[in-house]
Amino acid sequence: MALIIHVTQPSATILLTRSRETRTSKLSLLTAPVEYIAQSMRKSIADGAKEAGGDEQESSKRWSKLKQALKEFRMTVEAEDNSPPCQPSKPGCAPCPHCPPSPAAPVPTFKREVNMLGFGKMEPGKPQAPRKDLVTEGELDQRLKWLEHTIASMSEEVATVKADQGPPGPPGMARQDTTGKMGSKGSKGSKGSEALKALMGSLEFQIFAAREGERLGSSVPNLASLQFVGSAIVRFVDMSDVSKFRKFVEDTPSSDFVYRFSGHVKVEQAGKYTFCSTSDLLSRVFVDFELLVENKQADEKSCGDVELEQGLHAVMVDGVHGDGEGGVVLTYRGRDTDYEEESVRSVDSRGPPPPPHSRFLLRVFASNKDLDKFPDLRDVSLLGHSIVPSLSFDEEANSMAQFIPDPPTRNVAWQAFGRFSIYKSGQYKFCSLSSDGSLLYIDSELLIHDDRVQSPTKTCRSLTLARGLHDVHVDGFKHEGEPIFRLSYEGPDTGGLPADLNSVAPRAPQLPRPSQWLIRAYRSSQLLQVPSSTAGLELVGEAVVHSIDFKGTQGLVEDLPALPQSEFVLEAFGRMEVGRPGAYSLCLTSKDGSVMELDGRSFIHNDGRHAAKRVCNEAVLRSGTHLVKIVSFLSGGTFQLLATYKGPDTEDEEEVIDSDEAMAF
Repeated sequence: MALIIHVTQPSATILLTRSRETRTSKLSLLTAPVEYIAQSMRKSIADGAKEAGGDEQESSKRWSKLKQALKEFRMTVEAEDNSPPCQPSKPGCAPCPHCPPSPAAPVPTFKREVNMLGFGKMEPGKPQAPRKDLVTEGELDQRLKWLEHTIASMSEEVATVKADQGPPGPPGMARQDTTGKMGSKGSKGSKGSEALKALMGSLEFQIFAAREGERLGSSVPNLASLQFVGSAIVRFVDMSDVSKFRKFVEDTPSSDFVYRFSGHVKVEQAGKYTFCSTSDLLSRVFVDFELLVENKQADEKSCGDVELEQGLHAVMVDGVHGDGEGGVVLTYRGRDTDYEEESVRSVDSRGPPPPPHSRFLLRVFASNKDLDKFPDLRDVSLLGHSIVPSLSFDEEANSMAQFIPDPPTRNVAWQAFGRFSIYKSGQYKFCSLSSDGSLLYIDSELLIHDDRVQSPTKTCRSLTLARGLHDVHVDGFKHEGEPIFRLSYEGPDTGGLPADLNSVAPRAPQLPRPSQWLIRAYRSSQLLQVPSSTAGLELVGEAVVHSIDFKGTQGLVEDLPALPQSEFVLEAFGRMEVGRPGAYSLCLTSKDGSVMELDGRSFIHNDGRHAAKRVCNEAVLRSGTHLVKIVSFLSGGTFQLLATYKGPDTEDEEEVIDSDEAMAF
């Protein structure tokens, strides 16, 4: 049952063979994730129908059917346990609906697990939240089918094991099971029943099809980029042709589809086992999440050996079907089979669910300055944003231009945000290929730093990730031409093979407010230094500008049309936001004189008539807002004024001072 492996709960088969004291409580844990998923999807069904212009009434009918299936399944489970309430004081008595919960009992993190699977409404960052990020009606329909199939499989498994075991009886008493065979001392009934034999051959089988107009190559693509067709439970992997696939999934296309079979093999005798696949184009066999066989030989058998301990081992086979009538067959041999080749049997159908369509939030910006690194976002303008399926951009078919219309061909910056699921904790390697620069953050920590002008360069770094959801964030820029970037990862979840990263629900922070300074201009005459006060001077205008960076008066005149060519005083008010405390250096470059006040105190004195001159001062600044006031004058010649700083927030690189608010003080 595909859901169960991801909520870290055992299957119904295993649960129902446990002692009666634990049976009801464990089964309630088993059903809770299914119910949680169903509840979490309810609003998304309506939203998806509205967004796609679909039939909301039809979605409501599907929801009603799903609720009824859940209700029937709960009734089936509840009917399984007719034992008296357990006594909390009894040693080994597990929690159940009739008992107070044990303080030591772990709380299942169903919400986290459900989010990892990508169910429910997708909510990227605000304020730019594109409506098309909502789960579409088609995608909801796919997941609903899978969920209904999962519930049906769980119900069937419960009924099958109940039929084999019969009702639970008190220890030490014989009982008659429902198959007519005598149980012994309350234990399970005959292992030879046909129902249990059928159950012992169960693998989750899924079909994914290429999207319209696309063809599949000779490698297994990212499943999140494909269309989920359907799923079923099969006894063996023995699909000799397309008709066998269609026997279980009726809508299987005739070509260009990917199959995936998942289950668990129970090894009774430890030793070396050989797994073999035969397929028409490509097939891969994974054992315990490690790639064992990669068969690229059409209609040829390919095998791999692995040492297995006694117990359960995860087995998965996937592959690509191109054209023709070929299929796939999976077999194994070892001590349990007396070294005779047999079809792989699975004790349950625990496997991954069909992945949700991958979604990253992409933002693209334009800069009016030449870029040699990723810029401060307050110094650029947002061109647009879009939901994209992957972080893979090039100069051709996968260019950013298909998501952001008419982007400039010079000085482009971009950001991408996503959240990805890790199911198996361990060491993961991330690789970025970029031109020009890029910075990769995982869970807000910088992992790859390639922030420079460069030809396409691949850089890889590794880190340890725990099971759960993780944030990914990429900053990038391109000085000239189309941005090039591709992100891949590999680790326990990918069988050690490189794969594109998927995002289940992008989250992005709000964009910073553009830098704004308030400037005021006054008419003056024959000044020798900055006046102590502007009181009594004639105000010729005020405006809001992006930064204090003027060379000449041409730019100023656009904002202050009445500004004289010479003999004027310029006053500027800003609020500098410091994120990381520490030592900062602030500088003023001016022609003629200028002064700066920082938090109400005189800080830089660059006064008098002179050619362009730079004066700096240092201060230890706390995190938060700092008030900056600048006054300068021009008594003749070409006006120049530049305010810059450097420190922890700028990685000790000099940048123009930004202001969060344009307001006098």
